[in-house]
Amino acid sequence: EPLSFNTTYYWRLVTIDEGNNISRTSDTFEFTTEGSAPGLIGLLKPKAKEKNVPRNPTFTWEPDYKALRYELLVYEGTSTVATITKDIVAPVDNAEVDQISYKLTDPDPSLKEDTEYRWKVVGYHNSEKGLEPSHMRLFTTDKKPASTGNSFTITFYLDLRGMNDAQKLAMAKELCNALQLDDAGCARIIIIDESTTSKTNSASQNSDILDTNDALIPLIWSPFVDETSVFPITGYAIEYREKGIEEWTALEREEPADTIAIITGLKPETLYEIRLAAGNENGFGEFSDPAEAESIDLQTVLDFIDDVAEIITTSIESAEIPLEFALFQNYPNPFNPATTIRFALPEASEVQLEVYSILGQRVAVLSEGLKPAGFHSIQLDASRWASGTYVYRLRAGEYVSTKKFMLIK
Repeated sequence: EPLSFNTTYYWRLVTIDEGNNISRTSDTFEFTTEGSAPGLIGLLKPKAKEKNVPRNPTFTWEPDYKALRYELLVYEGTSTVATITKDIVAPVDNAEVDQISYKLTDPDPSLKEDTEYRWKVVGYHNSEKGLEPSHMRLFTTDKKPASTGNSFTITFYLDLRGMNDAQKLAMAKELCNALQLDDAGCARIIIIDESTTSKTNSASQNSDILDTNDALIPLIWSPFVDETSVFPITGYAIEYREKGIEEWTALEREEPADTIAIITGLKPETLYEIRLAAGNENGFGEFSDPAEAESIDLQTVLDFIDDVAEIITTSIESAEIPLEFALFQNYPNPFNPATTIRFALPEASEVQLEVYSILGQRVAVLSEGLKPAGFHSIQLDASRWASGTYVYRLRAGEYVSTKKFMLIK
């Protein structure tokens, strides 16, 4: 049992003989234990003058065995009033851990983007305050994504000539899911069953959503690459409005990171404006310049799905089944702006083929979903990408393989 802090104790040495009797006693000595106030808390992260810190950072510091709680204080700029004040109870093993961390999460306030902050941590033993640093540590938060302007390449119309195979398949799957379609074409899209050959000829074969007169606008866009931030793009916000209407409507999405969306519940044959904004963990940037598109009817959607179903059943290069999983080097490489990526599946597998920047930012999902056994090819159009080295990765069940390619413009 440890001694109490700031307490005077007395001690002496007693000699015990073989008969367990006290034979001699030393003089009595006196000492006082140290005070209970914690010392100066060592700060670990964010580091001094660190830049590009997320707006919901994790603060990390060294523990003090005397501290029963810690006070985290964060100040904006030169302000003397703390923006954030948090009391953190010391862990039970406070004296044994190497570091203590606290991450800003809801309902904590987020920090401002591209702003300088100072921070410190003070330890407390009950009401006794520990040492405070003479200077606080500086850091600067990261920016939201840059203004997108007209940087998005948006494909609105269900025109097979305007999309590569991966985009056609992704758009068709999104339409099947969003509209709850159960026709033969969607069965071939989602399950990729080459034995299904029937065509969809009318909307009456599908779900109740097709009984309405509502129109829709499908859209697919190129991934936004933000070279001004160290944080990857994590999602996209979409707003739309009827041409000539002032107010924008936000589109709710279950998967905000997807670069594909379906806007439903629209007026038939009506012109709409759509705009996009890219977001990272610091928030969303400014919206892009509006693009215009006319809503389409549901029969046009069904025809598109049937066309894609025909394409994907013939996209396998050979009836021969490979013996093992494989991801091949793209050809040509280097390239500008198009290249082909091939992979082999010895059995039907859930597949995800992605492209990352050399900094680890995901810039595209080229193929995703259940694929049949065989050899597959994906056409990549990187006309909107910056020159440089990229990494592409295939996941197929437990199989993972990564390769690099170079885009030279």
